[in-house]
Amino acid sequence: MAIKDRDTEFVWRRIRVSLAACIRWSAESLSVLANLWWTLPAVAVMRVISPWKRFRTGSLYAAKIGHFAMDGAVYAAEAKIRSLRGERVTDLFWLEGKVSNSAWSDMVRRELRIRSRYETLDKMNRLLPGGSRTKRSRHINGNGRDVGGLLARGRPAVALSDTVIRQGRQWLEAHGWSGQKFICLHIRDDVFHVSERHSFRNSDPSRYQETIKYLADSGYWVIRTGRRARHPLPYMGPSVLDYPFSREQDDNVDVFLFASAQLTISTGSGPDAISAVFGVPILFINFIPLSHIWSFAYSLTNPKRLYWSDTGDELTITEYFNLRYLYSDEFRAGGVSHEELQPLEIVRTTEEMLKYLGHSGDDRTTPTQYSSELRGYLKDVPGIADLHGWIHPRAGLSSEFTSRHASRS
Repeated sequence: MAIKDRDTEFVWRRIRVSLAACIRWSAESLSVLANLWWTLPAVAVMRVISPWKRFRTGSLYAAKIGHFAMDGAVYAAEAKIRSLRGERVTDLFWLEGKVSNSAWSDMVRRELRIRSRYETLDKMNRLLPGGSRTKRSRHINGNGRDVGGLLARGRPAVALSDTVIRQGRQWLEAHGWSGQKFICLHIRDDVFHVSERHSFRNSDPSRYQETIKYLADSGYWVIRTGRRARHPLPYMGPSVLDYPFSREQDDNVDVFLFASAQLTISTGSGPDAISAVFGVPILFINFIPLSHIWSFAYSLTNPKRLYWSDTGDELTITEYFNLRYLYSDEFRAGGVSHEELQPLEIVRTTEEMLKYLGHSGDDRTTPTQYSSELRGYLKDVPGIADLHGWIHPRAGLSSEFTSRHASRS
C-alpha cells in the first residue's frame, strides 16, 4: 500500500509540475502578445542599427547567488572595458527567477542596465530568427565562469554599497567583533537541497570542528555562513559565530561577509562566488569534480577522495580531471564512489592555505609553483579548454592531495 501511495504522489506531483509549466507558458505568451506593439518595432530598429550602435538583450539568472554574482560581476567588468575602449555597445538585462540576494541586486543594478520591461523585449528578440549580434548569453561565456580572468586582473567591477558595509560591520560588532581578521566557513550539507541530484557536493560539518578550533586558537574569527544548516555547531568560544542559526540574517550581511573575509573556506556552493568577485582567497575542501576546479580564482583545492567502486582503487590525478560528472547518479552509473576528507586532513590543508597566503612555509608554497603545477595537469585533459581559458597565478591544488598521488599517474 505504501508503494502505491508513493506512486500516486509521484503522478500527482508530475501533473502539478506540468500544469504549472503550462500556466507559466500561457502567461509568458500573453505578455509577449500584449507588448507586441512596441517590442517588434524595437527589435527591428536594434537589428537595423547594429552595424553602428549595438543594443543587446539578455537575462541574468538571479535565483542562484553563485550565477547571479559571477555573471553580474563579469558582465559589469566587460561593460567598463567597452566604455574605456569607446565601443558603442549597450546591454539590456532583466532578472530571471526570484532574486536570491536583494543587496547584490541593488549593487549590480548600479553597474548594468536592468529593467523588468526588457524581459518582453528579449523574448521577442529571441523569438525572431537571426539577430545574433543583438543577443547575450544567459550565463557569462555560456558556463558562468570568468574564463577570461577579467575580475582577477582588474578592480572589482561591482562596489560594495555603504549599506552593505554598515550593516555587515554592525552585525559583527553586535557579536563582540572589534576588527579582528575573520574567515568564512561555508559547508553545504543535506539541508541545502533535499534532492539527491547534487548530494555528492554535500559535506558533514562535524568534520570541520577541529579546523574551526585551530583557526580560533590562531586568532581568527570564524563565521559558519549560509542561511540554513542541519545542526548548529557546538559552542566553541565567542570568536566562532554560527550564522545559519542567527536571528539577524540579512542579505547585506551575507554579501559583506563573503566580500570582506581574509579567507573563505568552502565546499563549493553559490555564495563563495562573491568572495571570488572581490578577490578573497578561497580554500575549496571536498570540491568535486576537479574538471570544474576554479582555476580562474585565487584558490587552493583539496577534493573528496574518489574510488573505483569495483576495485576500491583511488583514481589517479589524470582520472580525477577527466571525470566530469555533475550529478550523483552519474557517479553511481560510472562506478565511482566518493569519500569526504578526514578532520585531520582538513586541518592540514587549512594550515597549508594559511602558509600559502603568507608565501612562507615549505618549499612548495610560492604561488607560481602551485599555478604552474595546475597548468601541467590541465593541459593534458582533453575537452575542457572552455572551462579554463585563463588560469589565475594563485590557483592550485593542495599538496595534501598531490603528494598522495606523487608515485601515481
